[in-house]
Amino acid sequence: MKLGMNRGFVNILAALVIMAVMATSFVAGVSIGHQDTHQYSIAGTPVPTELHQPLNDLWTAYQRLNADSYWRPFDHKALMYGAISGMLANCCLPKDTHTAFLEPVVSHYQSQALNEGVDGIGAAVQMTAGGLVITAPYFNSPAVHAGLKPGDLITAVDGHNIRGMDTSHAVGLIHGNAGTTVRLTIMRANVSKPFVVKVIRAAIPTVIESSNGPLGYLQFNEFGSNTGPEVHGALNQLLKQHIKYLVLDLRDNGGGYVSTVRQVASEFLSKGSVIYWDRSNLGNNKFSDVSTTVTDPGIAQHLSVVVLVNGNTASASEILTAALRENGRAKIVGTTTYGKGSEQEDLTLADGSGLRITTTLWLTPHKHEVNGTGISPDITVERSSGSQDNQLQRAVQLALTGH
Repeated sequence: MKLGMNRGFVNILAALVIMAVMATSFVAGVSIGHQDTHQYSIAGTPVPTELHQPLNDLWTAYQRLNADSYWRPFDHKALMYGAISGMLANCCLPKDTHTAFLEPVVSHYQSQALNEGVDGIGAAVQMTAGGLVITAPYFNSPAVHAGLKPGDLITAVDGHNIRGMDTSHAVGLIHGNAGTTVRLTIMRANVSKPFVVKVIRAAIPTVIESSNGPLGYLQFNEFGSNTGPEVHGALNQLLKQHIKYLVLDLRDNGGGYVSTVRQVASEFLSKGSVIYWDRSNLGNNKFSDVSTTVTDPGIAQHLSVVVLVNGNTASASEILTAALRENGRAKIVGTTTYGKGSEQEDLTLADGSGLRITTTLWLTPHKHEVNGTGISPDITVERSSGSQDNQLQRAVQLALTGH
């Protein structure tokens, strides 16, 4: 996978150099000390001179920790992972929370989810201090059939307390093979005690479509490797039913591959339309903006579109939302989106762990930044606590009447 060589990535390389030199030292017995004049190199590339002293300091700290700490012995791999994670946090926080180190199990899960899909309960969730909050069960999902509701708090999965876990680990416990049962401990508003809900896992479709007369509805929860063709097929089915209006539901869609959003946006836009701009950092306060445009227009250019968004609409979903609005193709209903205006590249390391590195910012067709601010809807509608989906009702009204 091609990686942009911005300043953040140079720092990543520095950490890899450190880790690789330490690993070489363990195997080959190379001494790293203040008097060592050995020319370090990784894969034939010399280590920069300015990194020799940091290498010495890191190696000294590692040795003393393992020799003198009251809490020894340590998991050596965990120490290495911690060193990389600490470097990324020091390099990029607080302005960039998306550059990250992914341990092997997390890296594998996230790649699998986007490329293969996973079996689960079919609900959008958000991690809080108390556990996973269900923000929206997907249409006709196992979560809906089991009676789970927006606002339900998952505190344990099969008896395992998930408070304090990272999101990927907690969600990974919920996922499993289709047909198997997962037991979720739930806390619900106005219910005094926690209770357990049994949910039968199933394969969760990434794209859902339905129609009612001239109105079509389309929802998908990610921009995975197969989402583009699936959206194309869903639009084909809707067009066969002669729809004229479409509600495109991007609520709780956290994004995915930028290449996929190009495919989906092209279904609605004319040839030559700008989908987004990539802004690269050239250093010395210089930047380069390159546009991505529609080359192969799609089948839904004539449909009147309303896009539904909320605070969990992020990344690729925001690219699509902005592209449709700023090209005059859609009105937006809901609440302000998440505000992730950056793109990341993934690099898989030898042990299955990975680096996720922010390489560019993306801008809307009119060159507006959304990073940290999000996209404000044309019509703001907060989600009510009742059983009726008032946001969807408002979107339907706007689609059919124009106001």
